[in-house]
Amino acid sequence: MKITFKQTFKKKFIAGLFVLIPITVTLSVLIWFFRIIDGLLGQFYDNLLGFHTAGLGFVTIILLIFLAGTISTNVFGKKVLTLVEKWLLHIPVVKGIYTPIKQMVDAFSPENKSAFKKFVIVEYPRTGVYSFGFLTKECYPHQQFISRRRRAF
Repeated sequence: MKITFKQTFKKKFIAGLFVLIPITVTLSVLIWFFRIIDGLLGQFYDNLLGFHTAGLGFVTIILLIFLAGTISTNVFGKKVLTLVEKWLLHIPVVKGIYTPIKQMVDAFSPENKSAFKKFVIVEYPRTGVYSFGFLTKECYPHQQFISRRRRAF
């Protein structure tokens, strides 16, 4: 069977798409993210300095995030953040927004050893239907039996 130019072109073209699409989308997302972050404080620096300096807002945001991380990892900073969090949780509207966001961020935290160990596909909610999920804890059959017996007594 002879391979035609059309078949070769189609194969190479599709291979090129599979290479370039992830690269293009990744670069587009990074550029978009940079512009959003830089725009948050970029206008402030433009007004302050009288001229535009690309990336100055982005660098400032990165430094602020680093500073927040530094403060949150020492004893005094943890106490202050705990007090601020308790105060925020007393505000009804803020509590409804803050609590789920905090839980989501904590789930992805590197300090949370039990969260999202592996990606899994489980036959759920019924036979023949599969759902995606993350494995948070492994439970072996003999552990299930022991825990059931303990609950029974």
